[in-house]
Amino acid sequence: MHAICVPMGPQAVRMIVVGARSFARFPLLNPRFNHTNLKIVREDRAVVESSDPVEIPALGVEASVRTDRATLRFRKYYFDTLQRSSSPGGHVRAVGVSDRAAGPPTSR
Repeated sequence: MHAICVPMGPQAVRMIVVGARSFARFPLLNPRFNHTNLKIVREDRAVVESSDPVEIPALGVEASVRTDRATLRFRKYYFDTLQRSSSPGGHVRAVGVSDRAAGPPTSR
């Protein structure tokens, strides 16, 4: 599971959670996994909303491990593209975090 926080403005971010599994794929287990993942998302939301500094640190400031690759790529994208379109500061409020886990993707 990856949780990525995308700046939506100076005091708001959108938390995007992407999860997949290659084990326990029996559909009746989905509610259990959704419940557990939602619990993790709520914990992450609390961390995001209490984070200081509000803006993410520059690449290389924090120690990273191999599994941080997606986060590091997003940070590069943020600093190369998104940072110019938003201004930091103030308290961050997570927006778009649903109280229920999303179902399987649908086609349109």
